[in-house]
Amino acid sequence: LGASVTGVDLAEHNVRIAREHAHASGLEIDYRFQDVTTLDEPFDLIFNMEVVEHVGDLPAFMNACYRCLKPGGITFLSTLNRTPLSFLFAIIGAEYVLKLLPRGTHQWTKFVKPAELESLLNQNATDVFWRSGIRFNPFARRFSLQRSMAVSYLLAARKLP
Repeated sequence: LGASVTGVDLAEHNVRIAREHAHASGLEIDYRFQDVTTLDEPFDLIFNMEVVEHVGDLPAFMNACYRCLKPGGITFLSTLNRTPLSFLFAIIGAEYVLKLLPRGTHQWTKFVKPAELESLLNQNATDVFWRSGIRFNPFARRFSLQRSMAVSYLLAARKLP
């Protein structure tokens, strides 16, 4: 659609696969094997979709993302809430019962409650303006939005000028 897209990941294998997919699809995407804390360029939009629950130092990661977001820019985040229900669905259900993900993909202690993530966003002068829960139907392999944020959720925040 005319946007300049950059993808950053610390998993070199993921970057290689993404580059191959973009090439096969005729897309010009700048995929980088790079730590977000080393980025020094501004972005209008930053998407962290199913990322923050895998980050070692979440405050440092969020600070780095904030630093790269232009004033007025928007960040979208999706992650898993740290609740007994998320443990049941995301770990027991997805990793052990349905085998949708390899065992050990998630650590429940690294799941992030919405208030914790909002606090990190607010510390970085961003305004959370949208929240929604996410529902996944493993049989239809479809996602939909829902009110409950008990398992998985999305946040959108704008960097204040």
